[in-house]
Amino acid sequence: MPLGNLTSQFLANVYLNELDYFVKHKLKAKYYIRYVDDFVILSSNKEELNDYMLKINNFLRQNLRLELHKDKSKILPLSQGIDLLGFKNFYNFKLLRKRNIRKINRKLSNFINNKSTKKEIMASFLGWNGYAKQANTYKLRKNILSKINRKINKMPSKLLSQEEIPSLISKLKGKVIVTTNGSFDILHPAHIRLLEKAKKEGDILIVLLNSDLSIKGFKGEKRPILQEKDRSDILSALESVNYILIFNEDTPLNILSKIRPNKHVKGGSFIPERIAKEKSLLESWGGELITFPLEKGYSTTSIIEKIENASKK
Repeated sequence: MPLGNLTSQFLANVYLNELDYFVKHKLKAKYYIRYVDDFVILSSNKEELNDYMLKINNFLRQNLRLELHKDKSKILPLSQGIDLLGFKNFYNFKLLRKRNIRKINRKLSNFINNKSTKKEIMASFLGWNGYAKQANTYKLRKNILSKINRKINKMPSKLLSQEEIPSLISKLKGKVIVTTNGSFDILHPAHIRLLEKAKKEGDILIVLLNSDLSIKGFKGEKRPILQEKDRSDILSALESVNYILIFNEDTPLNILSKIRPNKHVKGGSFIPERIAKEKSLLESWGGELITFPLEKGYSTTSIIEKIENASKK
């Protein structure tokens, strides 16, 4: 929250404490609520409310050098709803103000028309949803989320075939291309942080994903836990990942020679002989091999072992 809002709210709460005392103890208004500089008094007697309004206005002028807002200070039947805290409040339900609905619809429209990203619309929706669910908005929230999901499902997949590599490289001309490879079987925090660090090394991050066949070759028949399509779908959900390519070989040398990235990132544990071959290949076109140290405490194998041990107890 901006500092100005915090200071103004604090000032209002302190400064208007005298108003609270006056309304509660002098006027003895039974149903009174105030939030910062907005307040509501409920009564079944319209003449009593008129009297309250006159006396409150006189009190504010004489004691606090304030006065009620001429246009917003009204006596209304509860059936018309009370504007307070961003809601139209009725006896047994609440509605959102129309301007708040228009605001989220504008952001939704920007997303649908490709003027904002998935990350931006989800951040906006989650914040708005936390506020909107305090009112009777189930159908409205469901409808907006449905439109967001329909747009997301229409987005082009990040998973490409190797036949698409030439057109992809042509499309990315002038961009710094970064690649990294791995199984990414049961994604954990170290994986995510590695991918984020890799993305920061350039403009585009392409994940070279070991196929199911490839993983079985060096990890055994029990792996992978998740099939390549599932692993690809999970990686596609990450903002750091731009494209995914699946390869069947034990090493990414063949697919690296097709992409010819500017940088190739290796993280965690790796075989020295293999990394030497990758380094030599990259240097043949002026590329660079970047390594990040193993982040202790995380590994897919240890996660699988924990699950297996827990199931035996």
